Amino acid sequence: YCYDPNLSSPTSSSTSPPTSTPINLISSSPTYQPSKSPTKAPSSDLPLVIMGDNGGDNFPLGRCEGDCDSHDQCQSGLLCYQRGGTEPVPGCDGTGISGKDYCAEKKK
Repeated sequence: YCYDPNLSSPTSSSTSPPTSTPINLISSSPTYQPSKSPTKAPSSDLPLVIMGDNGGDNFPLGRCEGDCDSHDQCQSGLLCYQRGGTEPVPGCDGTGISGKDYCAEKKK
């Protein structure tokens, strides 16, 4: 039934009679289930790349670039992150080449 303020009684605008049971307006269709493992968040980390090795025109190296042997081979504000294997490099993505050293920001 609908209420019209100009009439003294409700008017019927429905073809079915009113019921005392509430109408469920929430969809009962299935929803997507969450994944079993978390999705990796987008990363702003750069991939590890070899840009120079034992000198060359590519020095000083940028963030996540290798192979550096000392801090002065990295751009200002970066440190040469010395590795013995494939340890993670702070702020960089991937494992790079085992034993190669990469320029990176200081650990936070």
